[in-house]
Amino acid sequence: MDDFLEFLLAYGVTIFMVSSVYGSGLGHSACVDHHRANNLEKCLAALRQVADDRTLFWFGEKYTTSCNGANAFDADCYNPSSKSADSLVSRAFQEADTGLIDTFLEVSYRQVPGSYFGCGNDFEVHESNTIDVDPLSVEVYRPWQLRDEPVYSWRSSDGDYYTFIFFDVGFMHIKSVIINIPGDDVTAGETILPYEGPLNPTRNKNPYMFILYRQSEYLELGSKWRNILHRRSANINLSEFATEKNLTGPVAINWILVKGDAYAAEIKRRTGYMNTCPHFVNDALTDQKLNFLPEKTRQLDLSVFMNVTLKVPQTAFNSCCVNYEYPATTLALNPLGDGNVKAVYVRTDVQPEVELSMATAFPNQKRDFKGKLLTLMVLDSDSPYPMFGDKKEPFLHWLVVNIEEADVSNGEIVKEYVGPAPPNPEPHTYHYLLFEQTGQINPEEIAAFTAIKCSFPFRGRCRFKSRNVIEKYNLKLIGATWHKTGNDEYVRHVYSDFGLRYCEVCKGAEGFSMPCSSANAFRYTTLALLHTIAVVCFLHFIQ
Repeated sequence: MDDFLEFLLAYGVTIFMVSSVYGSGLGHSACVDHHRANNLEKCLAALRQVADDRTLFWFGEKYTTSCNGANAFDADCYNPSSKSADSLVSRAFQEADTGLIDTFLEVSYRQVPGSYFGCGNDFEVHESNTIDVDPLSVEVYRPWQLRDEPVYSWRSSDGDYYTFIFFDVGFMHIKSVIINIPGDDVTAGETILPYEGPLNPTRNKNPYMFILYRQSEYLELGSKWRNILHRRSANINLSEFATEKNLTGPVAINWILVKGDAYAAEIKRRTGYMNTCPHFVNDALTDQKLNFLPEKTRQLDLSVFMNVTLKVPQTAFNSCCVNYEYPATTLALNPLGDGNVKAVYVRTDVQPEVELSMATAFPNQKRDFKGKLLTLMVLDSDSPYPMFGDKKEPFLHWLVVNIEEADVSNGEIVKEYVGPAPPNPEPHTYHYLLFEQTGQINPEEIAAFTAIKCSFPFRGRCRFKSRNVIEKYNLKLIGATWHKTGNDEYVRHVYSDFGLRYCEVCKGAEGFSMPCSSANAFRYTTLALLHTIAVVCFLHFIQ
């Protein structure tokens, strides 16, 4: 950190705020417009030195230390060239003479508002600004900001032709290739590979490099190189390409640091390259106060994406003199959005389906979960009745242990799933938590971690001592999702159809009259009975 700042300061960089070598902050470097105009060579000298430094980027000398003992496929440690500690230059070119860099490649992005779907959520982005790329900047950007092709310019001589390459240095992917560019008129060049924005899905601050070569003549690419360049993920040797095509340079380079967002994570998840959605769930969960977890467990590092879906059959019911009908639907829990789900969709007879995916490169369930035993808990820490649960000892809605091969259906069920029916006006949050076990768990033993004084229908669910369980069995939290469900028409239907103080249950409900008209009479269904019988016993017990 100190060495890096001293280096930047030596070349005219003023840092006002820096949290890490490439952390957030504001600065004016030797390559910012007005400094570059006064002293271009100072900018280029600083640029060359950073580009040759093997200590500054995630794939450099610190990689061995930071990823020591990690799975080679772990998202933040996946490195297609892990055996070498690289600089920007050695990784992109193997060998290159940075002394040939004699001009500055200007790159300017225009970020516009828009929306995208990522990791189960719809995101709205309202920001609009211009990003002038500065290779000495400490700023880190997100893929969504850089999705549209920027504008390029550089100082050129009449009659010169150039080849431009945009390259993902960390993952060694080609992002764009344009040849036979007259001067700096990129639009007049021949596009071999159209622009694809940075798609780093990881938490690494990954450099994307803009590379410019000077051509000796008009370039005929040939089928060999066209085929190679069209494969974005090809392990291309840029030095070999430059030598074979008699290119000079690179005569200019620039780069931008990019860290993952849900936009890139979704694209890479769909292609099967990597699923880093757990990282964004991790950030959202960190903002919550989970007092039912031990202190050390709250230091989160989630590595598994829990895709919980609910296949809801068509249903109809009467609630407080109003008939309701809901068509069949399938929905997935969305912890990155508002998370609100109606009680009718998560009722007891709608069994949640849980699909698990590890945050690895080229996710493979058999490989990623080999030899792992898992525990699934669903907890409600918002009970208004301390007898049944509170913030530290929540109510237990579902508990499965000894899950093998990431298949929840083959685990041992300690407590069957029971759906939400919150009695109070405030919505409850229902957390689905996935833990990695260190060994087999005795289901009968773990079932004893609940309050003895509990009404019969809820035996084994009240005041679940989750903190004690996690500590005793050394459980590691690796995945999470959640939803919020409030007291709505379905919950009132559950309560009232068994004669529970109808006026109190329906007080304030829209359309309620006492008594209900005959037109709103409704025959109670067997499925509803299955869901509500336990709730009714519970409510009678607390009266």
